[in-house]
Amino acid sequence: MQLEAPNVRIADVETCDFTLVPAYDTVTLLRAARPRDAQRYLGSAVARGLIAELGVERRHLTQLPGQRAAPGRLTAFELARSAVARLQARRAAELARLDAVIFVSTSNPNPCNSQAALLAEACGLTGSCFDLKAGCSSGVLGLMQGALLIRSGCERVLVVMAENLSQLTPADDLRMLLTVGDGAACVLLERAAGAGFLAMLHGSEPGLARTMMVRTPFPPSGADSQYVYEFGDTNGTAAFLHARWREVFRESLAAAGLAATDLAHAVFHQTHAAQIQELAADLGLDPDRVPSVVAEHGNMGTPTFAVALSRVQLRPGDRYLLQAVGGGVSWGAIVAEHA
Repeated sequence: MQLEAPNVRIADVETCDFTLVPAYDTVTLLRAARPRDAQRYLGSAVARGLIAELGVERRHLTQLPGQRAAPGRLTAFELARSAVARLQARRAAELARLDAVIFVSTSNPNPCNSQAALLAEACGLTGSCFDLKAGCSSGVLGLMQGALLIRSGCERVLVVMAENLSQLTPADDLRMLLTVGDGAACVLLERAAGAGFLAMLHGSEPGLARTMMVRTPFPPSGADSQYVYEFGDTNGTAAFLHARWREVFRESLAAAGLAATDLAHAVFHQTHAAQIQELAADLGLDPDRVPSVVAEHGNMGTPTFAVALSRVQLRPGDRYLLQAVGGGVSWGAIVAEHA
């Protein structure tokens, strides 16, 4: 689908307090999650090449993949609450007058309840509450939905994204183990005179939906159930995703009537270092205009692009792009002009 939403601006962006979550460098993570294999991996030229390609030097994890969750460990809900509390510290007046709260997550700890409503109650927020899930593009889709609400008459919408994908990561999948991180971010949208969201794109390829999925039904029926991601035809899907990243970028700019050189910032979902570096090079983007957080946070799923966006200072007149493509398979992009 292709839409637009004038008179919408991003008023603020905040992340969770990452100091609340244990941090692991790659060596420490391997020794903790794969103690029998760590030394062999670290001594292997092939494994060292993979580690360099992935480029994730540090990540925050609420639990070690492959291990039973410790009592009291943080969930996506607590990470989300931290992000909202940090935003409330400087935006209390605006957050007291919300029309809607949208919670975005693929690792929701309360799948039978409205996470947005629980979060609103915990943070003292009011407004229409609903949850949203569409793979790693869900964060961008959440902003699109918030923008459409504002276009339809709302004044202010809070979009919250939170994941602890570590609980769904198989410890024997080296690539996922070394790239996944946990985190949260929230984005405050508000009505404001101006061009706003010039173009919004979102789409899915249902035929590839089973490439990456948790196949065990919820709730797991037995103590030995492996409630983690499993992968299908990764080679075919990888080629599709590689092309889709580039196509969505060009399609969204064309819909907005802009060129890549018009962008002050291009903020992407980030799976690993080589992905973001190659994408910027292929699209002819100045690396200084592509904020990267993957080295210090890894792939956090839905909030990754928003954590990167938190590193950007948007100025009036800045044109920018937000884009995510991920397992599921779905994609989304927003091209906007900041008011």
